[in-house]
Amino acid sequence: DSTPMKTCLFCDNAAGSREHLFPVWILKRVGTRLIRGDVGHHKDRTFGREFTVKSVCGECNNGWMNRLEEANIPIMGPLIGDLSAFLEADAQATIALWAVKTAMVLDSTTIDKKRPLFYSRAERLALGKNLEIPRGTAVWLGRSLIPHLRANSTGAYYMIDKPIHVHRSKEPHPGHVSTIVVGNLALQVLTVNAPAEYSDGGVVVKPSPGPWDHLLIGIWPPSRQQYWPPPLAFDTHIPMLHIGLLTNRWKMGRERVIF
Repeated sequence: DSTPMKTCLFCDNAAGSREHLFPVWILKRVGTRLIRGDVGHHKDRTFGREFTVKSVCGECNNGWMNRLEEANIPIMGPLIGDLSAFLEADAQATIALWAVKTAMVLDSTTIDKKRPLFYSRAERLALGKNLEIPRGTAVWLGRSLIPHLRANSTGAYYMIDKPIHVHRSKEPHPGHVSTIVVGNLALQVLTVNAPAEYSDGGVVVKPSPGPWDHLLIGIWPPSRQQYWPPPLAFDTHIPMLHIGLLTNRWKMGRERVIF
């Protein structure tokens, strides 16, 4: 076959190693046999738990990615099994790296003519080589009362809302949201591609109304010791706390990013 292989998401090698969307150590801990949710352009679908993505090389898959999984087993493992834990800043960063890596793999399932990859090659190389999380990224953790195996990945657009700014743009800027649920642990990654001239200020995003401060804890950027789980949990039996609210909390039409 003369068709060139895709390049690995995280390095210059050819992609050829099938990466499990959820690694074996997680699959062993989560009883469900199916993955629910949106994966790339596959909307509202059910997938086998062995769902793989052929977008990385063996060197990355068996190298830094495997080391990242090993580092997360003792940190994420208890949370997946619904055991409470205190998370120091280094543990928060380790989970955030896993979440962003998974978000980038999810992003790779949408390689088609309709939408290019959201995460730039420079951002993906920086993660693979230096474990560097993209600028404008935030990661949160929540608790699902009912164990799930879910993956949702979607794009979003945000307006910069700063009336007095020499660089203010009226054009929407792209963002990307990934929502991942493994067992009782829910993770959400939001990355906003704000213009470089706004790098002097932090990114504050307004989600849809909800008790988010009681449902989620922020782990990226990391902070002082955090306690998981939060006071409230997502419960599919209670409409006001349904896990779908987490997936949709950024779907507000024209989102606004405030600097």
